[in-house]
Amino acid sequence: SSIQSNALDGIYLNTSSDNNLISDNSLINNPEVGLKIDINSINNKVIHNIFYNDKRAVVIDRAAYNNVTSNLIENNRYYGILLSGSGNNIFDSNIMKNNTYGIRLWSALGNNKILNNTIEKDINYGIYIYNTTNGSVKFNRLVNDSYGMYFNHAYGWTVFNNTAQNNSNYGMYMESDTGVII
Repeated sequence: SSIQSNALDGIYLNTSSDNNLISDNSLINNPEVGLKIDINSINNKVIHNIFYNDKRAVVIDRAAYNNVTSNLIENNRYYGILLSGSGNNIFDSNIMKNNTYGIRLWSALGNNKILNNTIEKDINYGIYIYNTTNGSVKFNRLVNDSYGMYFNHAYGWTVFNNTAQNNSNYGMYMESDTGVII
């Protein structure tokens, strides 16, 4: 389906929207969010979609066990993916280009996994993790971002076999973190 230029969001899964498949859609020019998964929504799969020129492509807030895989996320004004207050989510094999932030985890719960993503040409951060515990960042490619990976008050993360190259500031920057394994 083509879901574009709506007044607010393209698709909104609100309050306990569980076990849904969002696949093979184009979410374009939505002024707030391309796809929002909200409040206790679990086990949703977001696969093979295009998110282009939305304000924020994918937002997951207070939701768990969701899987965002193999999407093209490009030219979004703020976040490619924003996760807050949520745990046990997987972000795998997405291609993200020219967003302000690639993937941002903000005060998220534990056990989130960021795997096999290509994140490039983001204005600020490829991956930004703030005040979040026990997750993993593995096998990602972060190229030509300002910061490849930025960890701030992150606890117990595993960072393994990522490529961070040609970033204008740092490949990986850490501030006030504890128990991060690199």
